Amino acid sequence: MLIVSVAAVAANKEDLSNRVKIVTIEEGVYKLIYKQTEPANFDLKIVNENGATVFEEKMYRRAGFSKKYDLRNMDGGKYTFQIRENNTKIEKKISFKLLTIASISRIGKTEKVRLSLSDTKSKVSIIIYDGKDRVIFRETVQKGTNYFKIYDLSQVKSGKITIDVIDQKGLIKSATF
Repeated sequence: MLIVSVAAVAANKEDLSNRVKIVTIEEGVYKLIYKQTEPANFDLKIVNENGATVFEEKMYRRAGFSKKYDLRNMDGGKYTFQIRENNTKIEKKISFKLLTIASISRIGKTEKVRLSLSDTKSKVSIIIYDGKDRVIFRETVQKGTNYFKIYDLSQVKSGKITIDVIDQKGLIKSATF
């Protein structure tokens, strides 16, 4: 979920909000596009909801830019991108929630499957179904953990295997082998 709002404070009446655009690449990763026709010096800050600066950089003699910012190592929440050029300040606000990152993959041509979860944000259920959609394994991983497990599914003889990873908000990832 992304919420974006714009505020511009400037010495003149020019509408500056159209100079800055934030594009969501994925949850927690954003592309900031700053349009400026004349080369200028400006400062960029990313500020969290408590007002603390979490990132800062100065750019010199740039006629705008486009750059990717990865906030996934930050806590989910509200952040403000602030661009200051001379007496002009442009702000873009974002809000995001980090999701648990799940990876499910078969190990080579074996009947083994690797499952990893990164930084679970809530309890996560792992459910494995056989080819007849019967639950053959169920496990719950606690909030705040990193998880890695290899499942040996060689004893399952009923065709395809489906692994679902589900958190409190719903399905995160599903894979069928």
